[in-house]
Parts: sequence; structure tokens; C-alpha cells
Amino acid sequence: MNRDEQNILSGWGRANYVGLVIAGLFALLVPLVLGGTKMFFQSFLFGWVFWVTIALGCFGLTLLHHILRGSWGLPVLRLFEAGNRTLPLMFLLFLPILFLACTICTSGRTPTWCRPTRSYGKKRCT
Repeated sequence: MNRDEQNILSGWGRANYVGLVIAGLFALLVPLVLGGTKMFFQSFLFGWVFWVTIALGCFGLTLLHHILRGSWGLPVLRLFEAGNRTLPLMFLLFLPILFLACTICTSGRTPTWCRPTRSYGKKRCT
């Protein structure tokens, strides 16, 4: 860690960082407490779609820049590459959506992948 990073994390920088973490956890738990799990997962899905769209857009622009080998993207290439680095995190954040998808469904119909199976006779998710 260089001196600039140490200065950011000391004193007011550390307090701001801790405050942002607490505010983020509070913002994450408000829908869970006030609206229940269905509202929480709908909010989570909306936020995930928003951020994964930005990450995939950066990935596409990085690919386009490298394929065309143009100098048009050099000023913003590092920004695009930084957006690419969030894709593994987006994959990890997709796992709750994948496993709890029946909770997120809002239509009156139960999706086919949520219906009872013949071999077990019970729903895979409720």
C-alpha cells in the first residue's frame, strides 16, 4: 500500500469508509425489513440488472476497441477495463438470484421450473 492509499484510509478517510459500509448495509436491509423477502429480492434483481448492464457495456466496448485497434478509445480504455473487473463480482451476486428465483417471480402463474416434479412430488422452491 503506497502513501496515498494510507492517507485515504487514515483519519477521516477511514471514518467515511466505515460510514459508507454501514449505509450500504442499511440500504440493503430496509427492503427486507419493510417489505419482506419478495420485495427484497425484487429490489436486488433490479439493482443487479442495472450494474451488470454497465459491466457488460464496458466489456463490449473494450472488445470493440481491441478488435478495431483504434486510438479512439485510449482515453477511456482504463475505465472500460475497470468496468470489466466487476464481472466476477456480478457472477457471485447472480447466485442468490439463481437459487431463489421462485421468490422473485411476480406473476400469478408458477413458472414451469418451479412446479412440482414427478419424481419427488414437491416443489423445488416455495
